[in-house]
Amino acid sequence: MHVHTHPAPRGLLRALDRPAREAVELGHRPLRASVAYAAAGLGLVTLASVVAALLDAGQPSLGVPRLDALRAGLESIAIVSPALLIASLYLGLRMALRTIIAGLALGLLTGGFVAASLIPLMAFLSLVERTDAGLQFAMSPLVPTVALISISVVVLRIMSTLDPSRTSMWVGRLFVVLVFSVFAFRFLSHSTFFVLP
Repeated sequence: MHVHTHPAPRGLLRALDRPAREAVELGHRPLRASVAYAAAGLGLVTLASVVAALLDAGQPSLGVPRLDALRAGLESIAIVSPALLIASLYLGLRMALRTIIAGLALGLLTGGFVAASLIPLMAFLSLVERTDAGLQFAMSPLVPTVALISISVVVLRIMSTLDPSRTSMWVGRLFVVLVFSVFAFRFLSHSTFFVLP
């Protein structure tokens, strides 16, 4: 029995491939453009994390709010990103180094926008917590975690689109695993969020 399958709409395919196209285009621009994208993303993540910490400060039972999650997130990106670049060169992935750098920058920018979009939600939840003493949770770790998820999804999508080889897929997956492993280790190792000084 023949089963007819409908191809995916071209608009959907174009939307899925858009990050890869933007990474290629950004990779052909001067390196300072990628640096500007990355800096803007990091700035937005930092801003959202500071807002989350200030909102947590209104909940004394949570202890003194810290930026441990933000610090751990930045450390994970700083440690794992160079490893991704080295692995791409050593394994001969079918992507230019500048394109991978651009992909990381786009991931950081996307993560920044997603983190910033959480600010209204966190403000609303903070108001709810003040009216319901039984509903309290720390929002500071939420922002870097969501940002890292966004960064990982964008980078993995770009890599799988530009180089669909098995090697590229494994490198992309390893990047995601290492990012969250380093994040979790660093956060747990120096977290003081729930500890009063």
